Amino acid sequence: MGFETTKEFEKDFKKLDANERKILKEHLQLIERNPESGKPMRHHANIFSLRIMNRRLIYEIFKEERIVLHFYKNRDEVYAYLR
Repeated sequence: MGFETTKEFEKDFKKLDANERKILKEHLQLIERNPESGKPMRHHANIFSLRIMNRRLIYEIFKEERIVLHFYKNRDEVYAYLR
């Protein structure tokens, strides 16, 4: 299963320092092994949230074929985007 990213995720990723990038990549490996390791989001089908330090990774699973990474932001920012 492969990852796809949105422009918003890429923008968020570029803002991270080396340590945060390393931690995020470790969590992405976890998601690749077990895509449903995140918390399912209410009112959003196939969208999951994974808490990493003080941020949230929001991703979507498409029929075991691919995972789309949508956001990696602070909690308040993420939920404002999802409204």
